[in-house]
Amino acid sequence: MCSPTSSRCNPTTSSPSGGSLTSTSQGLGVTALSAIALTNQDKALRQLNQCIESRPDDVLALYFRALIWASKQEWQAAIADYEAAIRLRPQDPSLHFNCGVVAWQAGDPAATVRHMLRARDLDPTCEGAHYYLALARHAQGRTLEALTLARRALELRPTECSIGAPEFVGLIDMLESTLDRR
Repeated sequence: MCSPTSSRCNPTTSSPSGGSLTSTSQGLGVTALSAIALTNQDKALRQLNQCIESRPDDVLALYFRALIWASKQEWQAAIADYEAAIRLRPQDPSLHFNCGVVAWQAGDPAATVRHMLRARDLDPTCEGAHYYLALARHAQGRTLEALTLARRALELRPTECSIGAPEFVGLIDMLESTLDRR
């Protein structure tokens, strides 16, 4: 998912800014961190639930629980946790980006657009936000706008993002062929 800890939005390696696993291990509990690392999701969920019950303002706990919900394709639970974290840290582009990705996976292009616009506003170099925004606009029937967004994003030439030129070129080709068929 997305990381604001670097200067770019990297959808594969992120956690919210303002905390580290070491500094928050008391809040999350070493057991929960170990369970996450070992992919023992049920155990991690129990530990994270306890943590959030005692510290509902623990953004990293909400973030990790949202990741687990998303991996289980429990989209609404993941969205609820990301949105709770966003209320606590509204200026964090990674939270908006991650929530937008889950909204996309849940089939909600309107929520995807809302979160990707916010992620892009907070971090204009977040290539992933541009990519998902273009996908969501296309899903809403706004293909010409999606094509413009994808072309503009390709011009950014970010250097540390996981979504690169080949993905954008593929998206642009798909959008252009959609427009050609009209």
